[in-house]
Amino acid sequence: MGEYKKLILWMGCILVVVIGYLIYDHGLFSTKGDADTTDLYTSEGQIQSSNQSESNSNSNSNQMKDSVLSIDTITHSNIGEEVTIEGTVRTIKEHENGHLFLNVTDDTGEISVPIFSDKGIDKDYIKEGMTYLFTGKVKEFNNTLEISIESKENMRMVNTTNKVTEENVGKEVTIYGTILSKYAHPDGHVFMTILSDSEEIEVPIFKNNQIDIDDIPINSEVGIKGTIDLYKDQLEVIPQKQEDIEIIELGNEEEIDLIKVSDISSELRGKMVQVRGNVKDAAEHDGHVFFTLVDGSDEIKSVLFKADGNEIEGRKIKIMQAQEEDFPIRILAMVDFYDNELEVIVDKVFIQY
Repeated sequence: MGEYKKLILWMGCILVVVIGYLIYDHGLFSTKGDADTTDLYTSEGQIQSSNQSESNSNSNSNQMKDSVLSIDTITHSNIGEEVTIEGTVRTIKEHENGHLFLNVTDDTGEISVPIFSDKGIDKDYIKEGMTYLFTGKVKEFNNTLEISIESKENMRMVNTTNKVTEENVGKEVTIYGTILSKYAHPDGHVFMTILSDSEEIEVPIFKNNQIDIDDIPINSEVGIKGTIDLYKDQLEVIPQKQEDIEIIELGNEEEIDLIKVSDISSELRGKMVQVRGNVKDAAEHDGHVFFTLVDGSDEIKSVLFKADGNEIEGRKIKIMQAQEEDFPIRILAMVDFYDNELEVIVDKVFIQY
């Protein structure tokens, strides 16, 4: 009888262990599986939803900043907001204190754009009949909505004729923009790069067209009328006569970055820089002047190409005198890469160090 009870007890223990294992294995009374599932649909889901919402919010914000509104969509609900419109200046009224009040229109309506005299915007930059991108805050004055411009950076001329594309090669275009670089070629041509509508466009001024741009400095705002051409896979606009060059506002070359010789790199190729140093190994060859500009232990090959005119002769004299008398010069030049070596092509020479 005692042996029988022991057997029953052992069988009962084994049964309890087996049932316990099955309960544990299937998690029948545990909240662990549900908790994991809940976490999957809450914590991770919230993060994904939050990230998606933030991404959409940033995307919408960037789209709003980059978008150009039609005038008829601007209402009193926009007061205090910064907006951008593209419109044509129909009339300009000048106040006795020098303020300008522009009537600007697009295909949908019109709006007033006041430009106050303390904003430092040159009046010559603003012309009736020209189209601009205006960015400013919406305000209300005398129950009339207006867009208030704070600086010249909030206005940009827009090219409204043919776009500079391969499809329009051979067509005439007028572009407006800023002169980024300009240098005289040994053959007497001058090559400019114009920043127009956020694109860099090459503008060759060929010698036989007798177009004088010596007095137009870098950073000038200009209008260029010319024919679209494609040369070596590079789009360019070619003016034909002096009247094709319109000076909107003369630039200030002093605003171009002054950098060290050691900072000149291939990434700056085609860019205008100011750099200073002493002159050595200056020599004239076929009317060109080749020299080395030295700044401490750093140096770079430099060249002043020949060209007609007293200005080039004056620059040549300054370079030679700087070498003879051992005084430093400051030059305005374009960075170039020739025979696998960096060099600068001189545009201007300044004695003021």
